[in-house]
Amino acid sequence: MRIWIGSFSLLAAGFLGLSAGTLSAQIDTTLFGDDLGPAIPDSLETGEDWMVVEEAPAAPASQPAPSAVSQPSAASSTSPSIEESSVPAAKSETPKAKRSWLPWKTKRMRRAETESRLEAERAKFGPRMSGVKARSSQGGGAFDSGLMESELRRWQRDPRNAMATARAERKMLLLWITDSVRSGSSKPMAKEVFRHTIFLRLMKDYMVLTKLDFADPDIASNKYTKHLKNKLKVMGYPVLVLFSPDSEELWRYVGYRSGRFSEIIDQLGYQSEVFVRKENHRYERLVKSGYRTWSNYKKEPIFAKAVSVSREEKTVVLLDEAGKRYTYPVVKLSKEDRDWLAEQFLR
Repeated sequence: MRIWIGSFSLLAAGFLGLSAGTLSAQIDTTLFGDDLGPAIPDSLETGEDWMVVEEAPAAPASQPAPSAVSQPSAASSTSPSIEESSVPAAKSETPKAKRSWLPWKTKRMRRAETESRLEAERAKFGPRMSGVKARSSQGGGAFDSGLMESELRRWQRDPRNAMATARAERKMLLLWITDSVRSGSSKPMAKEVFRHTIFLRLMKDYMVLTKLDFADPDIASNKYTKHLKNKLKVMGYPVLVLFSPDSEELWRYVGYRSGRFSEIIDQLGYQSEVFVRKENHRYERLVKSGYRTWSNYKKEPIFAKAVSVSREEKTVVLLDEAGKRYTYPVVKLSKEDRDWLAEQFLR
C-alpha cells in the first residue's frame, strides 16, 4: 500500500512539473517577426490609420449639393440672370408645384446623398467587407465574420503591425483566429463577446485587437499567417489568444458555444488585472533606474532615460525601453524637461 502511494506521488509530481514547464515556456520571438513576407494590407485603409474615421467626401463640382429648401425643376436647367429675375413671371395655369419638404422627396434626396457618399468611399477605399466574396469548400459564400463595418475598424489584419502598436502603447494583444465560412461559432462569438460592454471597456484600456479570418483567400494563402497558425498549433476555430506586449502568451480560449460569453469576459478581466499589476511594478522599477516621461514642444510623450547631454551641440541622447537611442535638440524640449536636465547634468 505504501509503495502504491509513493509511486502515485511521484507520478503526480512529474505531471505538475510538466504542466509548470509548459506554462513557463520561453517567448517565441518569431511569432511577430518581419522576415516572413510583406505586411497584410488592411481591408479599409492602411495599418497606421485603421482607427481614423474619414469625413464624408464633398459633392463633386459637376453635381451641386441638393438644397433642403427648394429644388429646381427639370425644365429650368440654368439659373435665371439678373435681368430675367427682375421681371415678374406670368402666372402659370399649371397646378401648384409640389413642396420640397414633402416626406417622399426628403427620402429621395437622402437616398441620393447616401449613394453619392458610398460611391466616393468605394472609389477611395475599395469595396466594403460585406461585398467581398470568399472561397470555401462549399463553392463560395459571403465573407461575414459577424462584425459590423464600424466594428471591423477596431481589428487590425496584420498581427505584426498590431504587436508593434501594443508594444508602443504597452497594451495586451488579443488575436482572434477564425473561419467565418466553415465555423458556425464565429458569428455568435462576435455578437455576444465583442459587443459586450465590459469587453469594450477592456479593449479600450488594455488591448489591441487583431483578426485572422481564414475564409479570406488573402489570409489563407499568406506565408506569414500559415507560419503563425502552425506555430500556435491551431487545430480548430475560433481561437482567442492573448499576448503581452513582449510577445508572451498569457491566455488561450478554443471554441465557443452560444451563451458562454461570461467565461471569456471573466478571464479577460482577470488577465487585465494581473497585467496592470505587472505593468505598475515594471514602471516603478524603470523610474528608479532613471526613466521618465519626456515631451517636446508639440507635447508628444516618450518614456526614456537621458544618457548624455552635449553642451556644444545642445542636444540630449534619450534611450527608450527597447534600446533605441534618440538625439533631440534641448531647445525643443518642454520647460519642465529643460529644468530637469539643468539640475541633473548642467550643474
